[in-house]
Amino acid sequence: MNAACAIATLAAISLTTHATAGDELVSVDLGWFMNVGGGDIYYDGGFAQWISSGFGPGSTTHTVTRIDVDGILSSLGYAALVGITITDTGVNAYGTLSPGADIDLLKLTGVDPDAVMTYAYDGPNVIHRDEPLWALEWRTAELDSFSGAQEWDWTHVSLGRYGMLTTTFLQPQRLGQYDPILLLSEAGMIESFRVSLEAIVPAPGGLSVLAAVALWPRRRRRVPRR
Repeated sequence: MNAACAIATLAAISLTTHATAGDELVSVDLGWFMNVGGGDIYYDGGFAQWISSGFGPGSTTHTVTRIDVDGILSSLGYAALVGITITDTGVNAYGTLSPGADIDLLKLTGVDPDAVMTYAYDGPNVIHRDEPLWALEWRTAELDSFSGAQEWDWTHVSLGRYGMLTTTFLQPQRLGQYDPILLLSEAGMIESFRVSLEAIVPAPGGLSVLAAVALWPRRRRRVPRR
């Protein structure tokens, strides 16, 4: 099973196990992010009022982006957060010393502290592609917003051209019960990535959960940037 299929399977399991009848899985494209230094980012997307940036804890040089996931999904009328995908834009520097966007921090606050999260990588970086899921989970937990030197030092996930890092909750984080905030960092300058959220929204017509799962690949729809 490749990473894309694994991501789809985990999202479907999450939807069937914990959703109510008629729930639908949607993907929300938040837009384009790039660190420009000094605690600032360049952002191209439709959710700027819920996105801010600043320096990471104890740092005066490393920029961290704060995304109010709860605010974004609530504004769209969605019910729960299921997963997050970070994708290299394909226009970064690529080579031995700069394999595209490096995710140096991926941290969620305001979620269930006992929530089970799974991680998957899909892209050209053979180190991450060949890592067992437990190793990718461990690596992601070690991210600290500081630029890593090599993949083996566990301080970043190098996406590679169009590479994707996805984290999925086995139990959707229901808004109102939880208020998720996403903290992200690409410590390198002028390296860009996109962020999308997988969310649950009640589907029209009152379709059953089983019907939702059976049709999931077709009924999963993308919400464009506003």
